[in-house]
Amino acid sequence: GFTGTVRLDSHVGDFCYLPGPENTWLVAPDDLPAERCERIGLGADEARAASARESVAFANFVASRSTDPALRIEVVPHGNAQPAVPYPVGASGVTAGEWNDVARQNQRVTVTLVPDTP
Repeated sequence: GFTGTVRLDSHVGDFCYLPGPENTWLVAPDDLPAERCERIGLGADEARAASARESVAFANFVASRSTDPALRIEVVPHGNAQPAVPYPVGASGVTAGEWNDVARQNQRVTVTLVPDTP
């Protein structure tokens, strides 16, 4: 019976990465000192693009709902711009596991229901 907008705010975490095969990045092992990570997080444009990605199944679901005026789905990609949990100040003295625990908490989708007003 809900009519209105389902707003999905998508955020990515700034993970501690090491180079992987074929120009990829892998999440660093937990015991690695975070200061030895070759990359922490994605650039702003990369992070925004990552938070805008949708699975084929989800994209098909959104497309199937597009003709229903009673329920709109809005996806808002924020990238890494609004962490919910603060990262450690600097990587010194922190393990990749500790850093990535914070990144996991910042990798999230929040759902807001915005009802239509009568």
